[in-house]
Amino acid sequence: MIRDCGLRAIPSKGCKFSWGGERNKEWIQCCLDRALANEDWFRLFPRVSAEFFERVGSDYRPLFLRFTNENMSHQGRFMFDKRWAAKPETLEIIKKGWNIEDRDGSTSILDRIANCLRGLSRWKRTNVSNSKTKIKIFREQLEKEGTKQFPNLSQPKMWRWELADAYREEELYWKLISKEKWLKDGDQNTSFFHGSV
Repeated sequence: MIRDCGLRAIPSKGCKFSWGGERNKEWIQCCLDRALANEDWFRLFPRVSAEFFERVGSDYRPLFLRFTNENMSHQGRFMFDKRWAAKPETLEIIKKGWNIEDRDGSTSILDRIANCLRGLSRWKRTNVSNSKTKIKIFREQLEKEGTKQFPNLSQPKMWRWELADAYREEELYWKLISKEKWLKDGDQNTSFFHGSV
């Protein structure tokens, strides 16, 4: 079947005996699981590797595939912040990163993902996305404007809207950190999220 489908094994490390168990009072191990792919798949993911983990609580070893790319940085772990989804610039950054093509007019999926990741990382560094910082800034501005003898009445109204958005972002941040998926974003019980973390 492997030969007829034009498949070949993905390079792997770790113990390849993916199953181990006792049969007729004898310990038996065998390679039941393999990671296979065809040439088209290897062109999309040229630097893929497989790893057999240790057996814990099961008679099977988990098989884990790693997708690596020479263009991807491995200095830190990138995490997409759900709060970015509401920002219009996020979609533009992803579109721009995804549509970049090499000189020959083709780009692999991993290159496209790496371009999006780099774009979002640059945008994150140059924009104040920390809701706690935003809350502090808007509260200070409202306090400063409120203590003036002749305050600008239109400016505080806008800041209050921005402050409410920042509080919603902060609440969503704590929800994400607490991993309480069953609560809705609009729940006002922020102390619950703090307690969970």
